[in-house]
Amino acid sequence: MTPELHHKGDTRWLTEQFDTLQRLGGFNYASSLAVKYSTTYSEIWHATEPPHKRDGVARAECNKRLRAAIRNLQNKFSAPPTI
Repeated sequence: MTPELHHKGDTRWLTEQFDTLQRLGGFNYASSLAVKYSTTYSEIWHATEPPHKRDGVARAECNKRLRAAIRNLQNKFSAPPTI
Protein backbone atom coordinates (compact mmCIF):
# COMPACT_ATOMS: atom_id res chain seq x y z
CA MET A 1 0.00 0.00 0.00
CA THR A 2 1.23 3.48 -0.83
CA PRO A 3 -0.47 6.87 -0.74
CA GLU A 4 -1.91 7.96 -4.07
CA LEU A 5 0.14 11.18 -4.05
CA HIS A 6 3.78 10.92 -3.07
CA HIS A 7 7.26 11.50 -4.39
CA LYS A 8 8.06 8.67 -6.79
CA GLY A 9 11.48 8.26 -5.19
CA ASP A 10 9.76 7.21 -1.95
CA THR A 11 7.60 4.40 -3.36
CA ARG A 12 9.65 1.50 -2.01
CA TRP A 13 10.20 3.14 1.39
CA LEU A 14 6.53 4.07 1.71
CA THR A 15 5.47 0.51 0.89
CA GLU A 16 7.65 -0.73 3.75
CA GLN A 17 6.34 1.92 6.16
CA PHE A 18 2.70 1.29 5.32
CA ASP A 19 3.23 -2.46 5.67
CA THR A 20 4.50 -1.74 9.19
CA LEU A 21 1.48 0.47 9.90
CA GLN A 22 -0.87 -2.18 8.62
CA ARG A 23 0.80 -4.83 10.78
CA LEU A 24 0.67 -2.65 13.92
CA GLY A 25 -2.58 -0.77 13.48
CA GLY A 26 -4.57 -2.75 10.96
CA PHE A 27 -5.63 -2.15 7.38
CA ASN A 28 -8.13 0.61 8.17
CA TYR A 29 -5.57 2.58 10.18
CA ALA A 30 -2.94 2.31 7.44
CA SER A 31 -5.49 3.15 4.78
CA SER A 32 -6.67 6.28 6.60
CA LEU A 33 -3.06 7.45 7.06
CA ALA A 34 -2.40 6.88 3.35
CA VAL A 35 -5.31 9.20 2.53
CA LYS A 36 -4.03 11.81 5.02
CA TYR A 37 -0.53 11.52 3.55
CA SER A 38 -1.86 12.18 0.03
CA THR A 39 -4.01 15.10 1.16
CA THR A 40 -1.17 16.68 3.11
CA TYR A 41 1.28 16.13 0.25
CA SER A 42 -1.09 17.90 -2.16
CA GLU A 43 -1.79 20.80 0.22
CA ILE A 44 1.89 21.42 0.96
CA TRP A 45 2.88 20.98 -2.67
CA HIS A 46 0.37 23.60 -3.83
CA ALA A 47 1.24 26.03 -1.01
CA THR A 48 5.02 25.91 -1.49
CA GLU A 49 6.84 28.67 -3.28
CA PRO A 50 9.05 28.76 -5.24
CA PRO A 51 7.69 25.95 -7.41
CA HIS A 52 11.02 24.15 -7.76
CA LYS A 53 10.98 23.40 -4.02
CA ARG A 54 7.49 21.87 -3.95
CA ASP A 55 8.47 18.21 -4.19
CA GLY A 56 11.20 18.44 -1.58
CA VAL A 57 9.16 20.37 0.97
CA ALA A 58 6.06 18.18 0.59
CA ARG A 59 8.17 15.00 0.69
CA ALA A 60 10.09 16.03 3.80
CA GLU A 61 7.04 17.13 5.78
CA CYS A 62 4.88 14.12 4.93
CA ASN A 63 7.66 11.65 5.65
CA LYS A 64 8.40 13.39 8.96
CA ARG A 65 4.74 13.04 9.96
CA LEU A 66 4.65 9.41 8.84
CA ARG A 67 7.74 8.54 10.90
CA ALA A 68 6.14 10.21 13.93
CA ALA A 69 2.90 8.24 13.46
CA ILE A 70 4.81 4.96 13.26
CA ARG A 71 6.92 5.85 16.30
CA ASN A 72 3.79 6.74 18.29
CA LEU A 73 2.09 3.50 17.32
CA GLN A 74 5.18 1.46 18.22
CA ASN A 75 5.43 3.23 21.58
CA LYS A 76 1.77 2.52 22.26
CA PHE A 77 2.33 -1.21 21.88
CA SER A 78 5.69 -1.33 23.66
CA ALA A 79 4.67 0.67 26.74
CA PRO A 80 4.36 -1.33 29.94
CA PRO A 81 0.78 -1.86 31.12
CA THR A 82 -0.48 0.66 33.64
CA ILE A 83 -1.91 -0.55 36.91
